[in-house]
Amino acid sequence: MQSQSTGLEMANTGAVNNRVITVPLDGSPQAEQALPLAIQFARSIQAQLQLIRVVKVDTLLNYDNFEYELKIVNQAMDYLEEIKAIITDPTLPTRLKASQVRIEVVCGRAAEEITHFALLTRSDLVIMTTHARAFPSDLLLGSVARKVVQLSNQPVILLQPTHPENQLNLREELAQLDRKADHQKRIVVALDGTAQAESVLENVMELACAIDATVFLLRIIVPAPPDQYMGSYYVDNSETEEDKDLEKEEAAAYEYLEIIRARVIGRGLRCVCVVRVGVSASRRAQEIVAYSDKTRATLVAMATHARGSLGRMFFGSVSDEVLRQTHRPVLFIHPANTIQAEQVAAFEKGEI
Repeated sequence: MQSQSTGLEMANTGAVNNRVITVPLDGSPQAEQALPLAIQFARSIQAQLQLIRVVKVDTLLNYDNFEYELKIVNQAMDYLEEIKAIITDPTLPTRLKASQVRIEVVCGRAAEEITHFALLTRSDLVIMTTHARAFPSDLLLGSVARKVVQLSNQPVILLQPTHPENQLNLREELAQLDRKADHQKRIVVALDGTAQAESVLENVMELACAIDATVFLLRIIVPAPPDQYMGSYYVDNSETEEDKDLEKEEAAAYEYLEIIRARVIGRGLRCVCVVRVGVSASRRAQEIVAYSDKTRATLVAMATHARGSLGRMFFGSVSDEVLRQTHRPVLFIHPANTIQAEQVAAFEKGEI
């Protein structure tokens, strides 16, 4: 069986402009906060932007409810038409071409429909907000965002929405987009030496090539527990032993990152290696956020390290803490989701 290409690689096998970005919307201003980033990327890589809204219509075939539920679908389509009109407005310097924007209303459960739609349309990226618990919404609650990452074999970029009191409306936000944009693109990739963490690299390199971004490889070294050195008769000796171990780990981490860096540079990209030593396990997320702020990262990239179809996923883990603490977009890759090319074809034929 053929292995599946990454999203951007798959898109590049055809026409120049067949890259696709999907943005799920639910009618709320919080969900719309994903649009400025999506528009920036769509403009940079000449991608098609797909706006999808999922509506809950459980009994569409029931004649008694048909007119009511058709009204819901039409209202959702009207909303997407309004959003399309704004982001393609000729008076906005950041506008997209009307031919660049596709809108779609689908019926069903949000996470499943979003991931199926992204798969069927061969999306390169899904960009959405998390909808923190302070901002209740019909669709894109944190649990839905989490499930989209869990189910999707496409890269998913999540953003924490700003508080409504601090939020501009969409037209105002787009009018200021070029002024606010940092034209030096930077992607911080958090690695821990595992193959799972490295699963994000291929998509990061493809995206970095597309938007001309510098890649920062970040490795954090957590000291061994203090009781590991309690066997020493002298405190000074144990401290020296711990320092030596950290020095060895730091050297090994740089050696590891240099191997990864060679891959990145081989793609014609700029790349920087950084190791942070002596960070406590409880502060790994804070260190990732602090470094991404220091570098003014366009994006932070992490694998979810998810195991199994159920369980905590990335919520409650380092990845989740990074997402909760940063105001920057975070790109997630689910390492376990490697759908084969034959399965994609089967989806398109309606066989599964």
